[in-house]
Amino acid sequence: MSWQELGKEFEKLRAEYRGSLPAKLVRLRSLWARVDCEEPDPDALEILKRELHTMAGSAGSFGLPQVSTAAAAAEEALSDLTEGSRPGARRVAKFNALFDKLDKA
Repeated sequence: MSWQELGKEFEKLRAEYRGSLPAKLVRLRSLWARVDCEEPDPDALEILKRELHTMAGSAGSFGLPQVSTAAAAAEEALSDLTEGSRPGARRVAKFNALFDKLDKA
């Protein structure tokens, strides 16, 4: 396979990845809703952290540094939140702002 063919394949994969982002963001928001509620779901928190971590790495690999940076920042914002605990108002505001950055990226 030539470098040109590899480049075309990568662009195809990149386009597929970009196309999958809206659904991934919906899923992340759904997980966040299960964390930011009266009785937080500890499994949702762990899944949310893992998916943000994965997005931070994969977005960087596909040449989307803004998405990668926003996902990493969102993951970091959750780093000290413990399973079963409710996020405070400041964390909720910060996390929602980071989600907005992800949407725009």
